[in-house]
Amino acid sequence: MARENEPAPNTTTDPTVPGPRQYEEPPAEPLDKPREAPPPAHQPGSADHPLQPTRLGGAWVAIGCFVVVLLFLLFFILNNNNDVAITFFGQHVSLPLGVALVLAAVCGALLVMLAGVARIMQMRSRVRKHRRAEHKARKRAA
Repeated sequence: MARENEPAPNTTTDPTVPGPRQYEEPPAEPLDKPREAPPPAHQPGSADHPLQPTRLGGAWVAIGCFVVVLLFLLFFILNNNNDVAITFFGQHVSLPLGVALVLAAVCGALLVMLAGVARIMQMRSRVRKHRRAEHKARKRAA
């Protein structure tokens, strides 16, 4: 059993170690202190009402950025239309240079995504394992 001033054996105060954390509790407020009144709510349509960003607004911004990137990509492909011969695993193909470069970039991005997915799966399995151990420790303590 952990003492009051020591962290439990399955918790840590080191932020670089994955797992449950032991946090210091904030000091309690005195009970006789009056609560502050919440700020007045701004009425929609008034000049001082803040506009909240929405998911749909963010989607429109993202779509606009993607259109600009695709436009630059189209210009790149159209300006690099000299044919190049590509041999891969004994297969011979002839593609425009721009298309071949974009295809290579997409394949590289897919490889990076594959490595990222593997890392995410690894971290999820560690968290799951740690949660099971924490759950067993809580059951034993109870």
